[in-house]
Amino acid sequence: MFSERLTHIMELTHTKASELALAANLNASHVSRLRNGSRPLPKKPDFLPAMSAYLARRVRSDYQRNAICRELKLAAWPTDEKEIAALLERWLRGGPKQPADIEPFVRSFSNAGGYAAISTHAVEGEPAAAKRYYYGPQGKQEAVIQFFDRIKKEKSPQTLLLSSEEDMGWIYDNPSFAARWAADFTQVLRMGNRVKIIHHVNRDLNELLEAVAKWVPLYMTGMIEPYFYPRIRDGIFRRTLFLAPQSAAVVSASIGRDSAGMLNELITNPEAIAALVREYENYFALCRPLMKIILRQNVAELWNNLKLFLQADGDLICMAGAPTLATMPWQVAKSMQGRAPASRILELWEICHCALLRSLNTYRYTDILSAAEASAIPPRLPCADFLGAPQLYYTQ
Repeated sequence: MFSERLTHIMELTHTKASELALAANLNASHVSRLRNGSRPLPKKPDFLPAMSAYLARRVRSDYQRNAICRELKLAAWPTDEKEIAALLERWLRGGPKQPADIEPFVRSFSNAGGYAAISTHAVEGEPAAAKRYYYGPQGKQEAVIQFFDRIKKEKSPQTLLLSSEEDMGWIYDNPSFAARWAADFTQVLRMGNRVKIIHHVNRDLNELLEAVAKWVPLYMTGMIEPYFYPRIRDGIFRRTLFLAPQSAAVVSASIGRDSAGMLNELITNPEAIAALVREYENYFALCRPLMKIILRQNVAELWNNLKLFLQADGDLICMAGAPTLATMPWQVAKSMQGRAPASRILELWEICHCALLRSLNTYRYTDILSAAEASAIPPRLPCADFLGAPQLYYTQ
């Protein structure tokens, strides 16, 4: 339906009905009725070219471009804005709406073991002299550079406290700054600093999956503890807290997704930082763990957590890139044990498989497989390193 496609593209580009109405020379209530389906698309929608052109200009972030490319089945993002508008217009007139694509997200986890090192190519140039007040997305970039610069000067490591509900375009829309952000973040982690970060579930699904996929290489260091606030907020008042208790803090707020010209404050006063840490801790007390990161040297911890996962009260979803040990037939587990005699495959299969069977008496279990991994010949056994058989693959 046209209404579904229009709703999808407006949500993806964070476009208000009043803004689109102004661009298309329509009344805002007209756009609202088109969006909710109470008014069908007319046979000759003269407003559609202007509407499509405006929506094309609203596509500014990589996650938006990637989502539209998947939706329209484009091999690459067009460089001509007029071509983008024409493609959007044709799509709005007809064609099925596709759900959010989790394939890159799944692939990022199935490839996570390959992140032996994180690129530390930094942006050239020294940061400007520090000040207290910065404005808009570019100002936030400058404040965060100063924030990292102060952390890197500390002689002892600390735990950074991060939380942001604001639009993340200030990081990802500028490739040069995104590279600088990744380099500084990686350097800070390599100095022994740890991170607690609170994610927010009220983000657009495409944006959320894109953001988590970008964080995976950093998660794989084992230095980051991700949490989430479980209740959906209205998204009107949005706040950012980046705290380094020994060094500095960056604080900002915005209304909705409009961060243009909004104030970002770099705070270095110890008493003010301590007060902000108490604010963060009060919020943190309401949050829950988002994921558990387990490194190769902690094999026992992995299997203890997996057993607890399989015993959890609720439906289970597993994304591992290939069929997992718990769902493996006994004959396959026995064969793999024979191919890797020093491994613990059969022992751990029995623990996981029994826990899964008990869970299936009440709940459902779903394996989500990456198409790329599933088509690999042969697919690699998930967590093979932890099983003591790093080179073990499925056979055909």
